[in-house]
Amino acid sequence: MIQYLAGKFNANVYVEVDFNVKSEARDGRYYASAQGSLTMVDMATATVLGAVPFQHTAFSPCSERTPPPMSW
Repeated sequence: MIQYLAGKFNANVYVEVDFNVKSEARDGRYYASAQGSLTMVDMATATVLGAVPFQHTAFSPCSERTPPPMSW
């Protein structure tokens, strides 16, 4: 599908995005992590031009019983 759309827009390069997200509540706190990669591909030859992996972890200090503060 991505290759089809890239071809329709006469793109020379397209980017594939692949990621996985995981979240959980533990000990009254919320944790989340995301990891994946961005891959640039040459449309004409289907050659991978480069890939950039990423990983991010976050946690919220708010408990399950205490809602986060409102920000206006």
